[in-house]
Amino acid sequence: MRKIIYLICLLVFCLQGCEKEAEYQYDDVNRLYFEFVDSVRFSFGKLPEEITTDTAKIVVRLLGNSSTQPRTYRVKVLAKGNRLQGTTDMVPGEDYEPLTEKQVFGPNRFQDTLRIVLHRDHLSSSFRNPVYKTLILALESGDDFEVALDQGREMKLSVNNFLSAPVWWEEYSASFGWYHPQKWLMLIELDPAFADENSYDGTAASVQIKAAVMEDWLNKNVIIDEETGMRITKSGLEEIDEKN
Repeated sequence: MRKIIYLICLLVFCLQGCEKEAEYQYDDVNRLYFEFVDSVRFSFGKLPEEITTDTAKIVVRLLGNSSTQPRTYRVKVLAKGNRLQGTTDMVPGEDYEPLTEKQVFGPNRFQDTLRIVLHRDHLSSSFRNPVYKTLILALESGDDFEVALDQGREMKLSVNNFLSAPVWWEEYSASFGWYHPQKWLMLIELDPAFADENSYDGTAASVQIKAAVMEDWLNKNVIIDEETGMRITKSGLEEIDEKN
């Protein structure tokens, strides 16, 4: 009997907690937060070399009521993250266009986009010694919005100039082997679905077929890593046999 009473009390407590959380999330205060609560990666590596400027797009979401009128919010560049690890090492005017602190949130929307213009000229293109430059952003209360959640207040933008491994590569590394940008580009030629950095939705059979084609291509052709002059293989880089 005591166990039953205990379980009933526990259930009531949990329901009350849920109600309090709902009241917090859906009160009358309009709050903003970054859609991604950690970091966004931007790479110039997939772009042609002649493109030296591009725009990173950071999604800002609304927790509250939309408006028929444009509203403003505030965002700052932090020298060092308060909630996120890392520091800002991107130089304004050199690596990115200086960011206006006051931004516009469009009418009739529950999300908008913070656009940051990036420059490529001062980024390293080395694949063997990869270098990322970072920008720590923070939303601030004021104007028409408050800041929503602690974990959505800050955002780290990481920028590079090489073709870094897509998120899904590790999952299929047994089939595709060691990562190299040339191998990824070859897979994209076989199947444009590989161009998605975040996921590949092909079947296991399709992966095995593409992996076999890629391995045959690497075996029959001497594909050179431009940075080292070594041959690209499934398992890594190899010195070129001058006798062959």
